[in-house]
Amino acid sequence: METVAPWTLILYYLFLLVVLGTSLFSLMKKRSISSALVTAFIVITIPLVTIINSIGRSEGHNEWDHLLHSIQNGEVWAIYVGLGNLFSIVWLLIFFFSRKMKR
Repeated sequence: METVAPWTLILYYLFLLVVLGTSLFSLMKKRSISSALVTAFIVITIPLVTIINSIGRSEGHNEWDHLLHSIQNGEVWAIYVGLGNLFSIVWLLIFFFSRKMKR
């Protein structure tokens, strides 16, 4: 069975850890509590949802191909993962820009 390169998985999970770390930091500082809780929940559930739904992927497809194919088919889990990753990127941008603006 095909899979993506290990370095892409390492970078992706490092990205998720940074997002989780920033949301926990915001919770500790009591800033944007509701957004930070939503972000932490999304970041924790995205890998779980992806792994569970990638178990039965067809031969010859890696995780990325499977996700794109599932999004095209309108599968809820794939849309959740796609929007969750987009939300995580937006969270990081807002987090870092808001901290830069305060300085």
